This record gives sequence, structure tokens and C-alpha cells, in this order.
Amino acid sequence: MSTDPSVTSGNGTEAIEGGGEGDVRREDDEATTAAARRKKMAAYYDLIVETRGFKDDGCTSETSIQQVDLENLILKFLYHPVGPQVKLLYPEHITFLLKSIADLPPSFQSLDASQPWLLYWSLNALDLLHSLPPTIAQNVASTLAACQHPTGGYAGGIGQLAHLAATYAATRAIGIVGGPAFAITDRKKMLEFLLRIKQPDGSFISHDDGETDIRGAYCAIATAAILNILTPALVAGTAEWIGRCQTYEGGLGGFPGNEAHGGYAYCGVAALHILGRMDVIDIPALLHWLSQRQMVFEGGFQGRTNKLVDSCYSFWQGSVFPLVASATNGAALTSDHEWLFDPIALKHYVLHCCQDMSGGLRDKPGKGRDLYHTCYALSGLSLAQYTSDENPSSALSETDYPLAPLCPEHGFSKKKVAEALRYFGTLPNPP
Repeated sequence: MSTDPSVTSGNGTEAIEGGGEGDVRREDDEATTAAARRKKMAAYYDLIVETRGFKDDGCTSETSIQQVDLENLILKFLYHPVGPQVKLLYPEHITFLLKSIADLPPSFQSLDASQPWLLYWSLNALDLLHSLPPTIAQNVASTLAACQHPTGGYAGGIGQLAHLAATYAATRAIGIVGGPAFAITDRKKMLEFLLRIKQPDGSFISHDDGETDIRGAYCAIATAAILNILTPALVAGTAEWIGRCQTYEGGLGGFPGNEAHGGYAYCGVAALHILGRMDVIDIPALLHWLSQRQMVFEGGFQGRTNKLVDSCYSFWQGSVFPLVASATNGAALTSDHEWLFDPIALKHYVLHCCQDMSGGLRDKPGKGRDLYHTCYALSGLSLAQYTSDENPSSALSETDYPLAPLCPEHGFSKKKVAEALRYFGTLPNPP
């Protein structure tokens, strides 16, 4: 019942002042439709619960046992979708994230080489929750400036080697906070670093004398795109190399010939989207593989065939749908302009199964909360909340907490991506 003072009551009905019987009739029709939808959804979920159980075709394995055990565990967390609803615990998540930025415990010493990542995960989650501290930009700029390598790129910590993954995370964090952080990157040396680790076949090694995989290609391309240093020499042959990473399943692996994987698929597709070269992959095959990665019972995504659900793939797999839709005039869309996955099922998995009551999100029930899964579970939830035309999706009701819309190409909010591109877009390419 509305608490708006402009609402008047009469004969057991309510109408907004200035409306009439037509408004009431329309509200009644919408309520009837919503009730029918809830009844249909209840029957659907009842069927899933009754028929749950991984079908191993009589070939029991460690994987099939883990899947059945997980389904039984998740059943205790997945509330009936038409019953009591679990909401996003945004105050608790904000408290958890702010504390993580201010003071990490000694156990995080093992992540000393991941300092830009810890910043990115925390800042991105806070920004999606509309709770980024307004005075944090200078501290972030100082921390990341100390991680910038003298020969270009960013390291995971002070005095360490420049690494593409750390460089990607650092430039995302810079884009999120903006302000004084925009000015800290030496774009000339960054381009020199990226060209130095570029390989003749179009791939990238992650650091000097390092290994090659598709993550490096994406990190390099995404970094250069944000900083406005995307040159022909830097991208030569990269799209073709990424195309060779597509597998017989339809997804993409870390290297030509490797198994299809959600994280690698995202990296490849996002890089191709930035380059405008989606033509080098078989998109129908990709969508066939991708659409089968959402788990029927759990509602979340798995990363690979016959693997367990994991909330981080809400982003890694979920982001590929809008990227494909954007590049193909809607090939990955439903008739309602929603992505080609079930956003309500994904929402239920994230909210019911992955939230820690004290704040933070986890991989799956039985696991602990961490910054990585908090960032990517919220990122995937943001994708599920909006349609391709940026209207609220079926997963975003009036009682839900709306997250900031995410840019699937760059992995942080659309608003902050636009601000970063606008700032660096005014700067000339380094000589």
C-alpha cells in the first residue's frame, strides 16, 4: 500500500490523485498478470526441485558426486522464489568493502603482488553499490603511482615486475576513482611496455620473459583502449590469434587448442569487441556453448563443462551476452531485450546462496567471502538487472536495490568508463 499523501482510498481501492477507474483497472490487470507469473514460476521451481540430481548416466565420478552434494546443499539456501525474498544486503557489503580498503589483516600478505587487484575489486564493488568514498581518489593515486614500473606498466606491488594483469587492474581502479588518478600513468612508457611484450603471432606475454595466454591479450587491449594508446602496431594480428583460441565446443580457451573456459571466453570476446573484430569467431557456436553454462537448478553459471557453479562467472559468462548482442544487432537477446540467460535465476543464486550475512559474497555455499567474488558477483547481478536498452529487467523489481549499470567491455560502471574515455580521449597518442 502506498504511503504517498497523494493517494486516496475509497471502496477498498486506491488510485493516484488525478487518475480514475482506468488506472485502478490497469493496476488490477497488472496484479493479476504478476500473480499468474508467480504461480507459473512456482510450478517451474517445484519441477526443478523434484527432478534435481546430476544425471551421470551410471558413470559415477568425483565430479558427479560433488555436483549432487552441492545441489543438496544449495537446496537449503534457495528459498522458494514466490515466498520470502532475500534482498541485497548492501549496508553489510559496503561496511565489509570499506573495512577492506582501510585495513587488511596480516593474512593478506600472500597477496602482496596483487595490490592493484585488491583495489579494483573493492572500488568496483563500492561503485556499483553507489558508495565510493568521495575522498579516496588521492590515496588510490598514491598507492598505484608507487606500483608503476620505471620502464612502463604497473606491478602488483612496490619494486616488483610490471605485469599485464596488474596493469589492467590498476587502470580499472584509476578509471573508477578518476580525478588525480587520471594523471599518474606515463602513457608513453606504457605503450613501450605493451609493444615490448607483444609477440610476432599477435599474442602478448604477461611480463618480460613471461607466458602467453588470452588474458594477456585482453589486458593489453583493454588498457590501451582506456588510455587512448591503441595503435595499429599494437593490435596487428591480435584478433586473428584470439580467433584461433575458439574450441570445438564454441567457447574460447586460454591458448589455441586449450579447453573452453568462461574467464578466457570473456577475455577473448571483450578484446574482439574493443577491436571491432567479432568476425573472427563463430558466434552461433559461442552462444550455443555459453547458453549451456547457466545451471538449471542452481541458477548461476559454471566456468567449464561439468564443473560446479561459481558466482564469479555471473560476470565472466554473463558479460559475453551483451558483448555479442552489441556486435550482432541483438543475436544474444530475447524478444523483451533481455540477455539470453535467465536473469531471475541468476539473481536468486547470488542473493540466496552467495551472500555472507556479515557482508561480502562468496563463490558458493560452504565457501568463505572474499573481495574477488564480491566484485564479480555484484558485477553479474548488475548485468542481470538491466536490459539492452538500459531499462530495468525482470530481475529488478521495485523492492530491489538497483546497482550501477556495468560496462561489460571494461569491467566497471558505464558512467566511470565514459568519464575515463572522455579524459584520455583528449590526449594525443604518445610519439
